[in-house]
Amino acid sequence: MDISVDTARRVASNITSPEGMRRFAPHGRHTWKTDGRAHIEVKGVHRVDGHPVADRLEHALRDVEGVHWAEVNPVLGRVVVAFDERTVGLDDLVDVVDSVEDEHGLEEDDLLADGREHPGDPDRVRWAIVEIGADAAGVAVGLFARFTRLPALPVDLAAIMPAIDTLPPVRRRLERHRAIEAAYVSTSAMLQGLTQGPAGLLVDAVHRGTLLREAVALGRAWDRMESRLHVAPTGTRAQPFVREPRPVPLPDGALEQYAQRVSIAALGAGAVTLALTRRPRAVAGVVLAAVPRAARLGREGFAAQTGTVFAGRDAVTMDARVLRLLDRVDTVVIDGELATQPRAAVD
Repeated sequence: MDISVDTARRVASNITSPEGMRRFAPHGRHTWKTDGRAHIEVKGVHRVDGHPVADRLEHALRDVEGVHWAEVNPVLGRVVVAFDERTVGLDDLVDVVDSVEDEHGLEEDDLLADGREHPGDPDRVRWAIVEIGADAAGVAVGLFARFTRLPALPVDLAAIMPAIDTLPPVRRRLERHRAIEAAYVSTSAMLQGLTQGPAGLLVDAVHRGTLLREAVALGRAWDRMESRLHVAPTGTRAQPFVREPRPVPLPDGALEQYAQRVSIAALGAGAVTLALTRRPRAVAGVVLAAVPRAARLGREGFAAQTGTVFAGRDAVTMDARVLRLLDRVDTVVIDGELATQPRAAVD
């Protein structure tokens, strides 16, 4: 039985890519859509016991007038739908997903939350634009303060936040929560603006620009390649799996090791400086001088450029975080069959 699509379209805020194809669906659900194909985030299907939800959802979507096929991908926590845009819209498909989730009593906590960003989602583009805007606003605040001759904030005080975000524990938390990082960057930009010195903000804006370029390139690569990566239902649904934690913590890279060691040394040097000079600002200068911010921006820049080059060659990076871990690789395992194919070679 066909499900009616006469339901009034919901009014939702659109957040688009450069091609105007990616957006957030109602209720904050992540979706991607282009040319009659969509990837829609679904709760619970990534679990090993999520088969009932996946089966029910696929049948419900296939019953919708205008839907050609639908297949759940448990690994991504998404359902892939091919449909006729003249007959049914994305909001109608999201309504069906909502209904099936409600039937199974699924809540927000049942979403796949492993820290990865779907390459079709606009999150990375959006947050990079927000952060570049914060840097621009910081420069404007600084120019206004200088023009009106307001007292400038001490440089060492404003530099504390950019220094803190280089510490490994802080950096890990910010990378897991992009909204928190955007708020952190915005606050830091305002403080730096009040120092009335734009150099640091301009450097940060260039850095954010490289991240934006990578995000846009990845989105475009996904737009080009998605129909070739998932042509049609295979008849055999990918199997969900339990995401076991690492048996040991991820080892620190060279930058993290240096940051850990130098932070302890800097605190000791700061204590000696305070004892000798009795000047807290001198202590701040010693501590901030040891922060490896340039090293972190260098690694980020390399990873962003690598991701951009990959995307330009139609290689879709499903988890861009791995490009930031290349300095920790000490062993490479290659499938022997891939290395001996007549059309492939390993150099």
